[in-house]
Amino acid sequence: MATNPPLPPRVNIKIEELRKSSIARRKEKDKHVEVEVEAKRESLPNWSDSVRRVPNVALRSALFGAMRKGARPYVEQMEVNALGSVSILYTGALLDQGDLDVWAAVLHLARMQELGVECRITAYRLLKVLGKTDSGKNRRVLDLSISRLKATALQVKVGRYAYEGSLIHEVYRDHHERSERIYVVRLNPKLGL
Repeated sequence: MATNPPLPPRVNIKIEELRKSSIARRKEKDKHVEVEVEAKRESLPNWSDSVRRVPNVALRSALFGAMRKGARPYVEQMEVNALGSVSILYTGALLDQGDLDVWAAVLHLARMQELGVECRITAYRLLKVLGKTDSGKNRRVLDLSISRLKATALQVKVGRYAYEGSLIHEVYRDHHERSERIYVVRLNPKLGL
């Protein structure tokens, strides 16, 4: 059996340089793609003041159902009906259309800044966006809804992508002077809206 003659040392050196260069270019390209994907997900898309946007997954599922007034059932790892190849497991107090309206309003007011950054919203402004009057009853309903949205635990899988977390990552309440309530809301940047 014949063997190939050894290559001259300078050819071996050149081959090794090309291999290292190729690996470095591939790593740089992969890093650029990862940064690009992260950059796309760091803020919500901008939209007009006259519309509200919510992730399609939430609208094409029974996550926000029709409910009677009164105590809400608490569920753990409940499978939520959804269209297509979407799989949703939900833990928390069941959500209704009012909670969807509040979440859409929070997303709407937070759309102009990066995800994960604190968004300061007054109760008055949220109620105004929701088309409600600034009354004690409406503030209590708003408080309860924001608490439910924070207390959710969702596992959403769409194709090969999955998200696990809550609809509102964090919320702080600031009782400002003259009883003005300020919500400091943070949306999870991994939500990937």
